[in-house]
Amino acid sequence: HFPGDVVSLAAVALGARVIEKHITPDRNLPGPDHSYALEIPEFTEMISKIRNLEPALGTGEKVPTAGEMPVRLGAFRSIYAAVDIPEGAKITPDMLKCVRPGGGLPAEYFNLVVGRIARADIKAHEKISWEKV
Repeated sequence: HFPGDVVSLAAVALGARVIEKHITPDRNLPGPDHSYALEIPEFTEMISKIRNLEPALGTGEKVPTAGEMPVRLGAFRSIYAAVDIPEGAKITPDMLKCVRPGGGLPAEYFNLVVGRIARADIKAHEKISWEKV
């Protein structure tokens, strides 16, 4: 029982699946509900706004949009050598760094790399790969 459509739109944005809104052919008619009811063109407009709002709310699932995909790789961090690592060296945390761009071993594998033995020389600032550790 609120004039206009803002409360109904807010309710949908907060998850309402059903709303109640009074409709009137004329807000000037006598009676307790007409003053806050929507006239028929306003009701039609409210429904249109709700239908436009629904896709904007999404599903709650966090997935990149098509427009985000080209920059996605650069947004993540990968494991790189912080220093030159000679073949046969045991990898220690201070030998590694996690920086952008991604494309190598994801930063969350950092602790899996620490303690491994370098299978080949790894230059400072080079991406770490499973083939080399």
